[in-house]
Amino acid sequence: MQLNKLIEDLKEFKKTDWLEKGFRDLFSKINEFEICTANDKFDQFTYNAPVVIDEEVVDNEVLVTFESFKLQKFKAKIKTIHNEFEILSKIEKNYYCESLISVLKLISNNFSKDSEFKDYYTELKLAIEELSIEYSTHLNKTTKNNSFKYITGRDNNSFTKIQLLYKVLMENDLIEKETTLNDFELVFKNETIKKLIRWTGSTSELKYFIKIINTPDYGFEDNGDEKWRVAVNCFIKVKKRSIEKVDFKNLRTYKITPATITKLDSLIVKSFRK
Repeated sequence: MQLNKLIEDLKEFKKTDWLEKGFRDLFSKINEFEICTANDKFDQFTYNAPVVIDEEVVDNEVLVTFESFKLQKFKAKIKTIHNEFEILSKIEKNYYCESLISVLKLISNNFSKDSEFKDYYTELKLAIEELSIEYSTHLNKTTKNNSFKYITGRDNNSFTKIQLLYKVLMENDLIEKETTLNDFELVFKNETIKKLIRWTGSTSELKYFIKIINTPDYGFEDNGDEKWRVAVNCFIKVKKRSIEKVDFKNLRTYKITPATITKLDSLIVKSFRK
């Protein structure tokens, strides 16, 4: 299978001389008349590229390093692996994905042991997370994960805390003022959401909010890696002048700021801990 060959290629990136010829060939191509042989050893080069500054075309010096070249090739290889996985049939995906993830984790662990390859480890980690979500989707294809779920019955207040959550979000301009309580409550009933909740807070705040409403200790069902996919079925991000569909990949990798944690812990988390 083509996937097996691509995965094996990932291991080669730990070799110090891996892709040296490709780097020399790139140098030759950019410089057109330069000819490189195996005896030519260099780990970086520069070339001039035209850019427009104040309506004037000037030459801009671009630095290309061997390490950046290798990392870009590594990213491209991972993307190719994912693309090859995508063209498999549903049966093949279900059969092969768990094994694929296991192999990638082994390779990832190998990269994680060497600080020199931390960027490679990061790329592999993201790829594994994405494939894990795909695998979870196929395993649970008959499971209804349309929205989130608040587990009623753990206290006598039923949806009282969800109503309180709605009030907090409204008062702090985190959701649009036109959002009705009924529409908001549907997000926590594992129902199909026909009217997306318009999130007016920051993306950082949205991500942390999603983490909060997937915490069993607070009374919510944990959707695991699926929570980012579920989130895009429930929320849409509103900017000052536009509305944007939340992308689960960007939401999953978006950085939560310390200010966000402090703010939402104060507004939301403390009430669920009572």
